[in-house]
Amino acid sequence: MSAAPNLVTNSRNQPFLAGEMAPVTDELDVASCRTTGEVPGDLLGKFIQNGPNPRFEPLGRYHMFDGDGMLHAIEFAEGRVSYRNRWIRTPMLAAEMRAGRALYPGLADLMNFPDASLVGDAGPIKNPANTNIIRHAGKYLARTRPACRSRSLQTSRRSASATSTASCRAASRRTRGSTR
Repeated sequence: MSAAPNLVTNSRNQPFLAGEMAPVTDELDVASCRTTGEVPGDLLGKFIQNGPNPRFEPLGRYHMFDGDGMLHAIEFAEGRVSYRNRWIRTPMLAAEMRAGRALYPGLADLMNFPDASLVGDAGPIKNPANTNIIRHAGKYLARTRPACRSRSLQTSRRSASATSTASCRAASRRTRGSTR
């Protein structure tokens, strides 16, 4: 999805889509970032940040929690710094990509469900997987706080596509019997 056109115009002048909050429009791979000073040769590691980054113009009022998840990774190795970013390909984002536009409303209009014929198995409520990332059992999982599902991320340099790894079935079975 590299070199994508800017599909978020912010025609409604929404504050969470402007300035430092403006969406990133491209997926990038920068093998060697320019740095100021010297990066220690023995500094080795990766910092991965997950955050909201809408792929399409929002349907209505936008809140930053509504944006599609995008991972940004900075890696330190052999005195160099590299950077890459990827949208987290949730089933919801995949449905929107097929349609070429936003299909899901934001938090301000959550109960206005999209047409099931457009979203299919992705479901009526969007999980943008945009809040957190954890490593568990050798996989990176992208999460959003209220979500029922996690997204498992392939960790190859070429891809960070998402596939469903967990559902709420077990959690809902536990809470149905709960008196809390």
